[in-house]
Amino acid sequence: MPILSIQDLRQAPGYLFRRAFQLSVAIATEQLTPHNLTTVQFASLVGIHEHPGVDATRLSALIKFDKATLTGVIDRLEAKALIERRPHPSDRRARTLHLTREGEKVLREASVAARETREAVLEPLPRAERKQLLALLNKLIELHADREHLEANDPEQKVTPP
Repeated sequence: MPILSIQDLRQAPGYLFRRAFQLSVAIATEQLTPHNLTTVQFASLVGIHEHPGVDATRLSALIKFDKATLTGVIDRLEAKALIERRPHPSDRRARTLHLTREGEKVLREASVAARETREAVLEPLPRAERKQLLALLNKLIELHADREHLEANDPEQKVTPP
């Protein structure tokens, strides 16, 4: 069996996903930097907004980001006064997460930037192909949901960012 070429490599799904991810993150960074947020910080704010009182473990599952790294993200959001930790009503060891007024304001403003990011990433494609691409990516993720669940529960596997 011959060794793969660079051209073969460039047609591999993992390579293409990585390049698309790099492009998407670069555009998102441009859009979110004025709001002093990273993509994971933004996703965390969205998760906390939709699920006020969520704990870090559940937030990690909601946004599909590993809990160990998310702890630092939560610390930084708290230092920016965008979220606050409160004692869990029934578990003294646990803390729940809530947006502050400033967090709500920043999330509202950054949501515009996030929508602009989506448009900028997909803009080169005709509208029908945009829908098709998103539908196929969602389908692929759903079809691999069992594998993702297994990896998320395996301590030997590191869960990668969305």
